[in-house]
This record gives sequence, C-alpha cells and structure tokens, in this order.
Amino acid sequence: VYAQAQELHRLLSFGLLRYSLRWISRGMPDEVPSLFQAYVRRSPDSKSVNMLSAQLIVKGLENGFALPDVKEEVGYLHRLQDDSGGWRQNAGTGIPDLLSTAVALFTLGQYGKQPCYDARYFVEAHWQEDGSFAPNLYDTQSDVEYVFYGLLALGAIRE
Repeated sequence: VYAQAQELHRLLSFGLLRYSLRWISRGMPDEVPSLFQAYVRRSPDSKSVNMLSAQLIVKGLENGFALPDVKEEVGYLHRLQDDSGGWRQNAGTGIPDLLSTAVALFTLGQYGKQPCYDARYFVEAHWQEDGSFAPNLYDTQSDVEYVFYGLLALGAIRE
C-alpha cells in the first residue's frame, strides 16, 4: 500500500508541480505579489502550517529547493510536529489534523528533510474502514478532499 501511495504521490507531485510552473510562467495578477510579499515578511511562527508550506513550495520552485535560503522556515515547520506524528494547523490550535500533516510532510520531503516523529501511525489512525480518511480524530466525516490529503501524506512518508 505504501509503495502504491508513493507512486500516486509522485504522479500528483509532478502534476501539481507542472500546474504550478505553468501558473507562475503565465504571470500572476499585479496584486498577488504584493500580498504574497507582505505575507512572506511575517515571521514563520505567525503563519499556519498550510500557508508556511505554500510559501516554502513557491520559494522552492524559485530556488531549486535549496535549504540554505529557507533554513529558518523549514526548521520551524519541522519543529511544529506533534509527538503523535501529526501537525496542528498552527502552534496555538488544539489537535493535529490530516490536511496540515499532509502538506507539512510533502513540503519537508521536497527539501529532503525527515519529520521528527514517524507520521505513519498518525496517518493510519485517520484511515477509515471504507478507505477514506478522516480530517481529524474527532471528525470522521470524509470527502474527496481528505482522501487526497491522506494519499498525499502516505506518499510523502519515506520508508
């Protein structure tokens, strides 16, 4: 199952990367860079895991995922992992969730970093009997979005 998920992850990653490069090559609306730059200037600890991950992916596309350029941000994302193996939306929220965990694992993997804790058990705990994935352990209503995040997380787990 992990091998299949990793292959799907590779294909999804390639598709997302290709789409992102196409979007970037077309140019962004004038207001997007200024909004993005204002956000980028904020310290890493004031950003959600999802937004920090998005910022790191965009920077990685620009610099070939060179770690020295984003060492502080990647380190902060790395340290946000909970000992359960998951990530919370941000440092002040209650419980780790699948979306934050999937994007953090994917982002760290792009920079060649392993998580502090094994995330496999966290992801498996959210994998439901019907094959779908729960957003968190208190909300078991799944949809196609969380199936994607579950598969992204499984594929990002390095064996």
